[in-house]
Order: sequence, then structure tokens, then C-alpha cells
Amino acid sequence: MKSKKFWIVVAVVGVMAIAAIVGVVVGVSTHQEATLLKVCWSGTGTASYGATCTEDLTWPRVQIPIGIEVVATQEGELRDEEMAGVLERVVADTNAQFGFEVFELSTNPDVEVHAVAYEGNEPERMHHNRDDNGRLMAWINIHAGMDVATLFAVLQHELGHVIGLAHDDFESSVMFPLIPGGELPTTLRRRFTDTDVAAIRARYAH
Repeated sequence: MKSKKFWIVVAVVGVMAIAAIVGVVVGVSTHQEATLLKVCWSGTGTASYGATCTEDLTWPRVQIPIGIEVVATQEGELRDEEMAGVLERVVADTNAQFGFEVFELSTNPDVEVHAVAYEGNEPERMHHNRDDNGRLMAWINIHAGMDVATLFAVLQHELGHVIGLAHDDFESSVMFPLIPGGELPTTLRRRFTDTDVAAIRARYAH
């Protein structure tokens, strides 16, 4: 038979575990960090990002929902249909979180997704370009060879950048700059914060 002290310890640990879970959920809901990606534009319409840039990355409303497609993948690394299947799920989940159609799958896309060979520690790449008429375009390079869960997380993170969200220092946010499997439990599903959702809805929801 377990002692009274044992059950007290069990109860304390249980309460702490519940508090930690509630803290994660509440934290996602109430986190208030600045979330918008700042951009500078060159004379050729190429974007750069950084602390010295002051313009928010903003898509013309006529381009919402933003068309996106897997354009090409490295032969032998990841089949187009595999990447496209994950992208379809990412788009559906992202739209559901924002509560309106931010992205749509398209054969005439404004955003191209490419799978590329992994070389060293080079991160995934996302970049914007703008033409003389103000039409915005973007491309994403994703490392081939990821497992599906990691690919989902990385794609959703990059789509956050595409729509204009910056990195977030809150670990349960989609925009936290690490993927599940590092510092976080692999079972923890990241979400866009309420601040992210409010910012994107205020700009683009009709």
C-alpha cells in the first residue's frame, strides 16, 4: 500500500502537468509579440528582409486567396505527388486556423514550392518578388527527404512567412524558428497565435 506522502507527490506532479498544458494553450491564445514581416524592395522588385526595413509585407487583396503549387522536386528525392499531398493538407489546416481562404491550390500559382537537395545546415528559403504592377509572387525551397510530419511543419512555417508573418519567440507558435523534434516534444502540434490570426484576418478576410 502506497504511503500518504507518495500520493501527495503524485497529486503535486499531476497538478504541475495540468498547469503546464494549460499554460501552453493559454500562451498560444494570449501571446502578444509583434508578428509582421518587414520588407525592403529593390528597384528590380526583389525583396530583402531585416531590422532596417520598415514596410510590412502586404499582398494585394485581389490576390487573396494566394495560389500555390508544387512546381518541381529533385528527382529521386521526393515525388511531386508526395509533396503535393502534404501541401494540400497544410493549405487546408492553415485556412482553417485563419478562418478564411488565405491560400488555394492552383496551376497558375503566385507561390511556387520546390524541393531541393539538402546541403549542410542551409535552412529552407522563402523569397518574395513584386512586378511593376504591384503583383506579388513568392517561392519556397524545401529540403527533400523529410518525414511527412516535419515536412508539414516546415511548409506551414514557410507559408506563414509568405503571407507576411515574422518569427515568433513563443515555442508553441507555427512561427517559432525551430521544427518539432528539436527542443519540443514531437507530439506538440504548433498553431498560429491569436495575434497572428487577428493580424491576417484584419488585412485579408473579406
